[in-house]
Amino acid sequence: MSLWARSIYTEVPSLHFLGSDERKMVFLDIETTSLSPRAGGVTLVGLTYAVPGGRVVEQHFVDHPRDEGRVLREAARRVAQFSTVVTYHGLGFDVPFLQARAERHGSYWPELQHWDLLPDARRWRRTHRAPENCRLQTVLEHFALGREDDTTGADMVTAYQRWLSKHCVESRQIVLEHNADDVRLLPELAHLLSERSRPRGQAPGGRVRRGRSQVQLVLGN
Repeated sequence: MSLWARSIYTEVPSLHFLGSDERKMVFLDIETTSLSPRAGGVTLVGLTYAVPGGRVVEQHFVDHPRDEGRVLREAARRVAQFSTVVTYHGLGFDVPFLQARAERHGSYWPELQHWDLLPDARRWRRTHRAPENCRLQTVLEHFALGREDDTTGADMVTAYQRWLSKHCVESRQIVLEHNADDVRLLPELAHLLSERSRPRGQAPGGRVRRGRSQVQLVLGN
C-alpha cells in the first residue's frame, strides 16, 4: 500500500516574473535511505506546483521498499505533466537518484528542463559573501525562510526505519513534515535568488505568511 498526501497552501508569493511559465513548473525534493542509489532507495517524493489561489504540496510515500517501483511510477506520471522541474542540488542528487532507482525497477524518470537553485545560491554567496555555506538549511535561514521543524536528513532515515519496523504513524509523519517544509519553501527561494524577481540592488527579505487550507491523505493499493 502506498500513501500520498496533498496539501494546498494559500497566501504564497507568485513567481510573477515567470508569467504563465510558473504553471509549467514542478518543484521537487526527495527523501532517501542513503546518499547512493546503489546502497539505498527512495522513501518519499515531494512535489509542489501552482494551482489557482495557491500551491499544492503533493507527497508520494514509499510505504515499504517493495513498493518503491510503483510509487516512483506514480510520481513520474505527475512530474511528466510539467515542462520544467526545479530543485535544490537536484542535478547532482535528486534526479540522478530517481533515474537510477527507476531504472532498477525497469521504469524511467521523465527528463524535463531543469532549474537547479544551488548554482544560484553559490553565485549569491560569492556576490554577497553570505550565507556561511550553501547547505539548503543555511540558505533558507539566510533568507529568513524558516522551516517548521529542525530535523535532519539522518533523522529521516531513522524515522523511516522506525516506520518499517513498528509502523509508527508518528515516525511517518516526521518524514512527511520534514519533506513538506523543504519542498514548499523552494518556490520562495527561487523567487528570492532570481535577480529577475526584484529591482537591481534591492535586498531579499521577509518571511511570507502562509495558510494551509486543505490537507488530504489518500491510501492507495
